[in-house]
Amino acid sequence: MIRFDVGATIDTGEPGIPETIPDNVVSAWIAEGFASQVVEPPVVKYRINQDDCVECAACIEVCAVEAITPDPYSIDEDICNGCAECVAVCPVEAIEPIEE
Repeated sequence: MIRFDVGATIDTGEPGIPETIPDNVVSAWIAEGFASQVVEPPVVKYRINQDDCVECAACIEVCAVEAITPDPYSIDEDICNGCAECVAVCPVEAIEPIEE
């Protein structure tokens, strides 16, 4: 049996162009016995390291769910969806994953 994670990719034959396996295909593979289960990937939450943050507000501007607030800069774990857009734009790498 093969285990497929949600959002897994397959090789399309084109270099560098993986394709996400559609949910209905994975479901069919499970029904036919080709795969044993589908596992949802864990959502990673983030925090802002106050010692490194320069309060540039780049993270606030890109947060689609408005989980980041200033004074002091922080991320509301209950709102954060784990997209990591804030991590990508932070110029000083002050946003880090929360270890659980």
